[in-house]
Amino acid sequence: MPRKRHELSLNEKIQVIEATNEGATQRAVAQKFEVFQTQVSRIVHSKDKLLTEFQSRVKLCRKRARRQTHEDIGDALLEWFSLAKSKGLVVNGTMLRQKAKDLAILILGVDFVPSLSWVVRWRERHAIKLLGHCESQSYCDFKTAQDWKTSIWANIKTRYSASDIYSCDETGPYFRKLPEKETLVVDQKFTEHLNILIATNMDGSDKLKLLVIGKHKETHRITGIKKLSSNSNAWVNSVLFQDWFKGIDDRLQKQNKKICFLLDNFLAYKIDDKEFKCIEFVFFPSNISPFVHPLHQGIIQKLKHRYRGRMLQKVSTLIEANERATAAEVVRSVSIADAVNFISASWNDVSVETIQSCFFRALSSTVCDQPFVVFLPEEIPHGFTEKTYEEYIKVDEMLVIGGIPIDTDISKIVKSSDDEENV
Repeated sequence: MPRKRHELSLNEKIQVIEATNEGATQRAVAQKFEVFQTQVSRIVHSKDKLLTEFQSRVKLCRKRARRQTHEDIGDALLEWFSLAKSKGLVVNGTMLRQKAKDLAILILGVDFVPSLSWVVRWRERHAIKLLGHCESQSYCDFKTAQDWKTSIWANIKTRYSASDIYSCDETGPYFRKLPEKETLVVDQKFTEHLNILIATNMDGSDKLKLLVIGKHKETHRITGIKKLSSNSNAWVNSVLFQDWFKGIDDRLQKQNKKICFLLDNFLAYKIDDKEFKCIEFVFFPSNISPFVHPLHQGIIQKLKHRYRGRMLQKVSTLIEANERATAAEVVRSVSIADAVNFISASWNDVSVETIQSCFFRALSSTVCDQPFVVFLPEEIPHGFTEKTYEEYIKVDEMLVIGGIPIDTDISKIVKSSDDEENV
C-alpha cells in the first residue's frame, strides 16, 4: 500500500483503464501504480469521460511541464516544416519521420527512429494537416499558377525567344550518401552536402556551368564548373547570388544580348536588379513554384539520378580493388573534388530533350497528368527496386530550401533557444 496518495496523470489513468480492460484486478493495478485501490475504482468508474478527454488531445500530464526527451527534435522539425511550407513543398508523413531522424542525429547525437504515433502526436500538437497530392492547393495555388501563365508568362514568351529564357534553382546532394541499408545513415560525416546552383535556358542550348558551394575550400583540380565557393553554411546567399549574376550580365553586355531569368521568390534571391543591364528577373509567386518551375519538373531529379549512379559505381570499383574494405570505409575516400566532378559529368548527361520537356511541362497552359520518367527500369542499379532507388535519389530532396537555413542551422537555433531557457 502506498504511504501517501499521489495523483496520476491523464496518460497514467489511461494505462490504468487499459490494464483493467485486459483483465487485471483493481488491487493489482493499484500496486503497480502505487496508488490506493479506491483511486483505481474511481478511474474505472470515470473511464468514458477520461477516454473522451484523452481523445481530445488535452495535455497528457497535468503536473508541472517537464521538457520531454525528444522535445528538441519536435521543435526543430516544426522549424523545418515551416520553411518547407514557405517554399510551397508538399510534405508527407514519411518525409517527417526521416527528417526527425536526421535532426535527432544533429541535436542529440542519437539514432532516434520516430514511430508513426510520434509523428501523429507532433502533428496534432501543432495543428498540422498533411494534404494528399490532389489536395495540395493550400501549398500550391493552382488558380494562381494558371493566372500567372496567362498573364506574366504569356507576356514573357512574346518578348523573348526560347534560347533567351532561363531558369535556375538550387539542389544539395549528400555527396557521400549511400543507401539506407548501409550503416552510414547514422553517421553525420555522410550527410555532408554541397549546394549546387543549376541554370539552363528553355531550349537546352545553353546549360550554364554549375555554381558549387561547400563549407570548405577544396584545393583539388575541379573541372566543368563555374566556381567552387565556400561559406559556413554551404548554401547560396544574396552576395554569392548577386556576384554570380554579375558575371552573366558582363558576358551578355559584350554580346549585346538581353535575357529573362525565371526564379523563385526567396530571401537569398533578393538582389538589386538595377545593377543588371542585360537580365530581366521574373520571380514566381511564392506558392506556385512546384507547378511552374521548370527545374522542378524532372531536371534536378535526372541530375541526381546520374550522380547517384556514378557514386555507386565509384564505391563498387573501390571495393573490388580491396575485397576486405566495406562501403562505409571506401566512401570516406570520396573527396569534394570527386563529388563535384561527378555532378559536373551528370549535368552534362542531362539531355536537351529532357530540358525542353520539363520547360514545356512547367509552362504549358495544359496540365500534364503523367509523371516525368527520371530513370528507366534497366537503369535501376543491382539490389534496388524501383521504389527504393527512387527514395535513394530523393534522400536529400528536402535539404536545401532556397537559401534558407538547413538542418545544421535549425539545430543551432533550437540549441540556442534551450541555452536561453537555462540562463
